[in-house]
Formats: sequence, structure tokens, C-alpha cells
Amino acid sequence: MDKIEQAKKLLKKAIMLDDAELMAMANQILDEVTTSEPTNVPDLKEVAITEQTAPTKNQHRDMDFDSFKMKSDEDLSRRNGVAVNKINREIEFVDDGSDKDIKTPDITLTDRSKRKPFKKIEQTCQKCGRTIQTHPSHKREWFVCDGCIRR
Repeated sequence: MDKIEQAKKLLKKAIMLDDAELMAMANQILDEVTTSEPTNVPDLKEVAITEQTAPTKNQHRDMDFDSFKMKSDEDLSRRNGVAVNKINREIEFVDDGSDKDIKTPDITLTDRSKRKPFKKIEQTCQKCGRTIQTHPSHKREWFVCDGCIRR
């Protein structure tokens, strides 16, 4: 009976996975059992089909979860590499003087430290008519002052 149980399990799994090789293995085990001992054994294909239930969402979720593999620290270190400052490296560059014909042109640099301060501009509020001094970035055709925006 042990071989019959094994064949049942194989057949159930084969039907669930729709695997022809597993079905062939289960049938081979059944042929061995039936030729060696002629008993009143029900047809295992019918038993497996009747006992088979549709896999639930949780079973699919478990099967999908089993296919994932946790990454070890060793895998992560290989993928991310080693920090540059952790490796002792020697500089292999040797200046042989072959680029002496290239020269940087002499130019005068623009002095950027003395930027002119911005001048406020006058804007007239379209709602109340007041004239207000504002930053030039707030220049608009339809300008509304802070007091009128809150109303």
C-alpha cells in the first residue's frame, strides 16, 4: 500500500502542475503494483481527479513566495561592490610628456563677486489700485497685492 500512496501523491501533484512526466511516473508505479498483486484497487486517476480541488489564492501565493530567494550578505556585497576608500590602490599613471603641445589659452576671467543689487519695481494692484514696491521676479501684468490676495 505504500507504493499506492506514493503513486496517489505523484498523480495529485502531476494533475495540479499539469506535468506529463510526473503522470508517467505515477502510472509506472501503478503498473508495477497491479502486476505484482492483483487486488481490488480503485482507479487512482479517478480518485485523484475527485479529490483534487482548485488551488486557492493562498496556495498560489505560497507557491510564488517559495520561488523567491533571500539574498545573503555575500550576494549583496558582490552586487554593490566595495567602497573605493576600502581598497589600497596604487596610481599607475605615468606622465611621459607626450601632451606638451596642448596649452590652455590665456583669458581674463569675469569678476562674479560684484553683482549689482536688484532694484525694486513699482507694481499697481489691479483690485485696490495701490502702488507697491516689489522684487522684479514678481512682475506681472495682472498684479494683486498681498492684502487683496487674502480677501
